[in-house]
Amino acid sequence: MKNYLRRRLMNTQKIYKEIKSWCEKNADPKIVQKYSRYFKEGYDAHGLDSKKLDTEFEKWGREYIEKLKFNEAKELCELLYSSGKYEESALAVRIFKRYESEFKKSDLNILKKWLDKYATTWAHTDVMCWEVIKLFYFRKIILFSDLKNWMSSKSIWTRRAVPVSFIKILDKEKISSLLDFVRPLIEDKERPVHQGMGWFFREAWKKEPKPVEKILMEIKDYAPRTIIQYATEKMSKAEKLKYKAKK
Repeated sequence: MKNYLRRRLMNTQKIYKEIKSWCEKNADPKIVQKYSRYFKEGYDAHGLDSKKLDTEFEKWGREYIEKLKFNEAKELCELLYSSGKYEESALAVRIFKRYESEFKKSDLNILKKWLDKYATTWAHTDVMCWEVIKLFYFRKIILFSDLKNWMSSKSIWTRRAVPVSFIKILDKEKISSLLDFVRPLIEDKERPVHQGMGWFFREAWKKEPKPVEKILMEIKDYAPRTIIQYATEKMSKAEKLKYKAKK
């Protein structure tokens, strides 16, 4: 068993080294510079052409990834996600997603671990939410309430994942229940969480305005202005004025 585990780890490390080597050889600082303005917290990336990366990803899929068992794929994904490089973390998500038919509830803990330990930007969170975490909802593996402990994580990015992932299930859950659930995050201290909350409120408002307007009216005098700003972005000027905080 020990020899098998050692061979398995060596196999995933070999694949990871090949992927990383390709990324480093094809890195372009100009691409990094182009996108870095969207990341106030810093943008650690190789700077890869997306079309070239997609082509290479399909090659890796045929040669390596399709032959991996899910446990082996998880090891490879963690190596990629833990690197901190944006493209590598995105590849980790794409690989993990390939195994959606094998997802179990316990796999959600793996994703939380990655966000807790390795995520450093909003992109790490949002790509994971929209590509993988949504599948746990859609396949009825988890309930939205299973993310309760995510809201008390020390990681900004794990906390942000709660409202951002909820955007994908607005058609499947009672919106008032989702609003009540995320309400504790209104008092979060970090701007990326405020942005995620405001984004969720805005998308929920498009679907069902009344419960969102009710909660915005209740919190307008103490909520971070970023939440209100994002939540009311699609409202008319007159509607936005209703949620202006009292001085």
